[in-house]
Amino acid sequence: MLAVVEGKLESAAGFDQDRIFLRCLGWAPWYRIIALWGVDKVKALYTPKITRALFPRELRIHYDFALAVLRREPVSTSEWGSEYHKQLQNAFLSNRWYRP
Repeated sequence: MLAVVEGKLESAAGFDQDRIFLRCLGWAPWYRIIALWGVDKVKALYTPKITRALFPRELRIHYDFALAVLRREPVSTSEWGSEYHKQLQNAFLSNRWYRP
């Protein structure tokens, strides 16, 4: 498998680079992915095909954000228009400290 990651082999045990990379995104911590693949290789391998294959949706959102930062693309950090609006509003605009 390491030979496939390094690009020395096309596939091993039925796994090509894309499939191994997808598995890494699903199970490995971010710092291990960067240590194994390298930043430039991660940016190159993270294609729309990989994005569509990521499950669950939250994982896809997480990696879309991380790769946008690595690619120096503009990112939106606020989610005021999302389903988290009420939860965030309650956290920031709570009057729990001023209640009797």
